Formats: sequence, structure tokens, C-alpha cells
Amino acid sequence: MIQTIDGIQRQIKSVNSLKSIVRTMKTLAAVSIGPYERAVQSLTDYFRSIEMGWIALLKNYDPGLLNLLSEETPGGTGVVVFGSDQGMVGAFNDNLVNYVVRHISEYPEKRIIWPIGERVHLLLSDLGFPLEDAINTPDSVDAIPNLMSQLLCEIEEKRETGKISSVVLFYNRTDLKYGFESVREKLIPLEKKWIASLTNEAWPTKMIPQFIGGERPMISALIREYLFVEIFKACAKSAASEHATRLAAMQRAEKKIDDLSEELRAAFNQKRQSTIMEELFDLISGFEVLSGKVPCKKT
Repeated sequence: MIQTIDGIQRQIKSVNSLKSIVRTMKTLAAVSIGPYERAVQSLTDYFRSIEMGWIALLKNYDPGLLNLLSEETPGGTGVVVFGSDQGMVGAFNDNLVNYVVRHISEYPEKRIIWPIGERVHLLLSDLGFPLEDAINTPDSVDAIPNLMSQLLCEIEEKRETGKISSVVLFYNRTDLKYGFESVREKLIPLEKKWIASLTNEAWPTKMIPQFIGGERPMISALIREYLFVEIFKACAKSAASEHATRLAAMQRAEKKIDDLSEELRAAFNQKRQSTIMEELFDLISGFEVLSGKVPCKKT
């Protein structure tokens, strides 16, 4: 297809407009990563407070509590899968669902699955998994508490009624080499090594706190706070990796646009040079005809 100079110019203008859009989206993705990463970091001190609560509890009560907290018990598994509802993330949801399919058989068949995001819900539903209603993905850090409120209430209700005895998270986290990687994290039962390390840790003062109401209310409260922190971090990490994936996609798109823009400019310069040469040849030919150097054909 032969292109005109005007046609190439219109293409260059369109490419420049597209580059401006991609650059804006890249900036938004880069800016969006920070709040989620800071949210994860800010939970470090809060999680340490929860650990101190566990230490005080283990100092006050029978060490056999360790087995009660970390042993496997009969019951179903609550599975939370954090996906993305936004575009420009490539295989973010597909890779996560494939990872879930590879590993979910390791948990009891009685599963209650909470999909976070309509796209993950659709992918898992197509594979025949029984699912709870999809929960919308938060569009900002400030929206995560709303998700947490709904999700924790449902998990707590299923635990109290004995429908689940363990909780597992599946999500994507940022990976510097590949953009993101799918991971899983088992929250309940509690990890034995973690509880054991808390059991062996000394209380920082001479006075160990005492609890009112016994160990069971305290255990329930600590588990609730523990779930809050871990699920909040998983949600924030998933959102950060989503924006990192989108940033990488925009960077690749920008590179392709730059290459296309260079090709169009080269084509434009070549076409313009060719047009100038043709006009020069026409002028020279006309001058030679008028000056008599070249006989004019009679019609």
C-alpha cells in the first residue's frame, strides 16, 4: 500500500496521542504502587503488638495450648483468591487461577472459596469450582477495610458453625524478575514454628500482663486480629503487584510505540525526500525544454 505524506503525518499524530495516553497510564500505575507498599510496611508494628499478645497468652497458660493452636482439625478449608478486575494486567488472573488449580487438591475437598474480583470468579466458575459470591476488589488502600469487614465476618461465621477449620490465601505478589508471582499462605491452623518461637521468647518486662475472661476469648480475639493483618497484607500485596504488572505492560507498550514512531518518521523523511527529488527532476526537465536543450515534442 502506497502511503502519502499526509497519510504518514496522520499516523505520526495518532501514535503521539497514543504515547501520551500510555505515559499517563504508566504514571498512574507507578504512583498507585506506593500506598499499598506503605500499607504493608505500616502493619509491621501492629503485627508485633499481636505477637506480644500471643507471648503473654502463652506465658499465662499451659504450654499444651501450642498443640491446640497449631494442630490440624477435621473440617473444611476456607480459600480466599485475590484477583484483579482492572485491565492491562496480562495473564495476572489466568496465572493465579492455574496456580490455584495445581495446589488446591492438597486441601480437604470440603472447601468454601471466596473469589476477590469478578474475573477470578468467572475463571474459577468455568472450571467447575463451587464459589461464594464474588467480592469486588478494592480500588484504593482506603477501600480495603470494607472488603476486610465483609470477608472476616463470613470467615468467622463459617468457623463458628464448623464449616471450615483452616484458611488459605492465594494471591500474586510483586516479583522484580517476572513482574509477579503466585503464592499461597496458610493462616489457620497457626504455624507451629511461629508459635514455638513466641513460646520461647522472653517478656520484655518483669510483669507479664493478665487477662480477664479466660483464654478462649483472648484466643478468639488474637486470631481475629491475626487474620485481619495477614489478609490485609495479602490484599495490599496483590494490588501492588497488579499495578506493577500494569506498569511493566505500559513500559513495553511505550517501547513499541517509540519503535513505531521511529519507523514512521523514517518513512516520512524518505517519502518527503523522494517527493522533493521528483519535483526537482520536473523543474530541471521543464527548464531544459524551455531553454531549447531538449526538443519539445509536437502534438
